[in-house]
Amino acid sequence: MLLSHSWSFTMLQLCGLSRPRQWFSGWKKYFYNSLTIFSSLCIYVFTLTGLVKIITSPSFGEAARSSFMALTMFGVSCKIANWILRSNDIIIVMEILNNDVCRPRGNEELAIQTKFDNLSRTNTMFFGGIAEGIVIDVTITSLLENIAQRTLPFPAWFPFDCTSDWKFWIAFLHQILAHGIAANIGTFHDTFFHEIMIQARAKLNILKFRLRSIPEAIEKPHLKNKDNDGERKKSRLYSQLQEEIYKFVKKSNEVFNIVLLVQFSVSAFVICMSTYMLSKLTIHSPEFIFIVVYLLSMILQIFLMCWHGNEVIVESMDVRNAIYDMDWCSLGPNSKKDLHLMMTRTYYRLEYTTSHLITLSLESYNSLLKLSYSMYNLLQTST
Repeated sequence: MLLSHSWSFTMLQLCGLSRPRQWFSGWKKYFYNSLTIFSSLCIYVFTLTGLVKIITSPSFGEAARSSFMALTMFGVSCKIANWILRSNDIIIVMEILNNDVCRPRGNEELAIQTKFDNLSRTNTMFFGGIAEGIVIDVTITSLLENIAQRTLPFPAWFPFDCTSDWKFWIAFLHQILAHGIAANIGTFHDTFFHEIMIQARAKLNILKFRLRSIPEAIEKPHLKNKDNDGERKKSRLYSQLQEEIYKFVKKSNEVFNIVLLVQFSVSAFVICMSTYMLSKLTIHSPEFIFIVVYLLSMILQIFLMCWHGNEVIVESMDVRNAIYDMDWCSLGPNSKKDLHLMMTRTYYRLEYTTSHLITLSLESYNSLLKLSYSMYNLLQTST
């Protein structure tokens, strides 16, 4: 599956983050640029009003109530800025695996690729469905409760009185619209990054399949000679595939590492604040249910990120086992040198990091939850 044809990338295009290639001139270009500016401004204004509300809050409890959504929107704002500023690099990342070396060959490799493509779609549908459900829930709740009470869905500071009719509707519609756009951008930005890691896993599995099939290939009558060109060509192609995979992971990590760091930092704080707020609310409170759902979605967001990152690490280290398990003794000396080079390369494991500080793995996920719990205990003892 081409990343440029994925559901996540298509949704990000609909939100105004990635202009289609055929829209680089004429009225379509200006229309799409206007959509990008509109979406970005909605979210940045929401973030700004939320952060100002935190600063101007008279009590810690009110600041905590304001912080979890404002910080989440801050994380989405960073994702938007990173995507727009590094759009050319993102295109380069999507094109790395789109070459003859990386394309699946034969029914077995197509089956491997299809397996991971289906996993990618399921992941996007599952996580995207949760996000859309939260957006619908917030919208319906706001229509039923906030309008009647003339209150905003989320705490925010505005330079005008929001109790008057037309000013209230401006602020209300802005928050509902910005929350919907941000939920889609944040969700499908994450699932797009999931798809990047899933594609890396797919290519690693194809590489392992090709390595195990080398001895079978050279048993063909025209490949009986150990030093024949066909055998050496295969081993070099497989070494090149491994090199392309390493290049793909390195480049994609360079593009998204700052965003990953912001995501981890925001998630730790939001999980902490959400837990703190739950401890102050009653179970029958409408706000309690919303925060529980929001907290679980945030935990799931980080878990999926760390789980896919952990799988990339495991799959990359398993390449050496594929080389060791194959009948490499039947290969010629030149092919053995290529395999030795590939084996050496596997000692530099593939991993996604947050600016070289945190590695996406299940261990990091556990550490994040422990950090959030420690912050929660600190807040409980100090308030």
